[in-house]
Amino acid sequence: MTNKKLTHIVGTFLIQAEGSFLNGSTSEKDGKNTVTVPKTLREFKDDIPYVSAQAWRRWLRDTCFEEYNDPRTPIETTQSGDGEGESKDKFTTKKVGVAIDPIEYAEHDIFGYMNSKEGQGTGGVKATIRSSPFQSSILLSVRKTGWQGEDKGFVHPQGVAISLYEEALDEVTKDKEKFTPETLKKIEDLKMILKEDISREELVKKLLEGLNSLQDEKEKELINNVVRKITLTVSSSLPYTTRFYNTHLQGVFGLAYHRVGLYRNAGDREELEQVLVDKYLKEDKIEKSILPDKYATIYELKDKSIRLSRTEKILKSLAVLRGGAKQAQFGTDVSPKVLIVAGLSSGNLIFNDLFEDTKEIVTTPREDKGYEVIESEVIGGTRIKLDTLKQILWDYKDRLVTPVYVGIRCGYLSKSNEKELSNWINEKDEIKKWKDCTSVEKSLLVNTPQIVLCSPIEAIDKLIEEIKKIEQPKSNDN
Repeated sequence: MTNKKLTHIVGTFLIQAEGSFLNGSTSEKDGKNTVTVPKTLREFKDDIPYVSAQAWRRWLRDTCFEEYNDPRTPIETTQSGDGEGESKDKFTTKKVGVAIDPIEYAEHDIFGYMNSKEGQGTGGVKATIRSSPFQSSILLSVRKTGWQGEDKGFVHPQGVAISLYEEALDEVTKDKEKFTPETLKKIEDLKMILKEDISREELVKKLLEGLNSLQDEKEKELINNVVRKITLTVSSSLPYTTRFYNTHLQGVFGLAYHRVGLYRNAGDREELEQVLVDKYLKEDKIEKSILPDKYATIYELKDKSIRLSRTEKILKSLAVLRGGAKQAQFGTDVSPKVLIVAGLSSGNLIFNDLFEDTKEIVTTPREDKGYEVIESEVIGGTRIKLDTLKQILWDYKDRLVTPVYVGIRCGYLSKSNEKELSNWINEKDEIKKWKDCTSVEKSLLVNTPQIVLCSPIEAIDKLIEEIKKIEQPKSNDN
């Protein structure tokens, strides 16, 4: 297989997101309560949860920085004060930018960038744009229905809050001679409010409203002290509800391996600014590429090992991916539980829609009473669509440059699916199974690319080792 040129690395993965909230959308009103909801999309009559590509790409970036501590893009600000009405040292978020440098910062090389400039396209001003070599889909729920759950609670226990309110009011009125009978009556009336199921904010509002009519300034100050004490010492008891999901999330990714460390400047768009071209040519870090392109000038890193190093880091980070919203509340491990990956000579994201959720209730009918249920059992679970995978491998056998690595967390897939997959991959079982097959079926067996079954982390490790073997002749040539 290694006589074909490796240009892309593509794959798919599955995250176990049972009891999770990884990417929030907006808030909704459910009666008096506010409900925090995850991102969903509409498919026919069903709302299906998903995580945006932008969100999990950020998880991947952060994971990579934590794993390898590579240089991270510094945030730059410019002085925005005019020196007259404003200080020259004033900085605003509107003036925040980043230093675009794909030679120095691997994240720019892998994830791309765009820096529009005033007057670009005229007078020699060029936009600096690099489309991302790393492609990513959204993470979409495999389960279409039955995924929704709600977590209800209070920020502060309501009963505890009410007792603290009463304590604060009792404390200020213990010296009754400081208050007029009229004021004491109003305070007793206000205590009755505590019998209602209200939040701290509502109580404070009613306290202030009820005491605005007080004439004595000393009495007002005493009551204001009560309000301040309640505000400072009692957490809000506002009820909250979080809608979470109970599902698995599947995503597709691809890396244009041939573009890592390669920068194309053409027309009024450039991937590498001229000032950086001049700098790194002088430092002997880049060189003009010999790749044929009459419409552009192409530069590439002289140290070809950097491409493999950056590829290795981003893929290994994907295997141990971490991140997501509301981790303190739901604590979800987002590292892939199934990871299928391979190297191709084309950029097709071939491993898409390979997973399905087949949990279902199977019933045994009673013969004498039609289909009355007398027993049931849950079978199935998360599965790889094995027939689909076989067809993909057959269709793209001439474009696959490496073996296909299927990494699975042991016990994650349904037992029947894992066994079926293992038997198919095992060459002896496959030969025995197909001993009486037709010539077409024999061809399918013989020519289907090699499949390697392992764990998700091992899948990436083995792929990287294979890429190193492919790149070895190039290293020897250098």
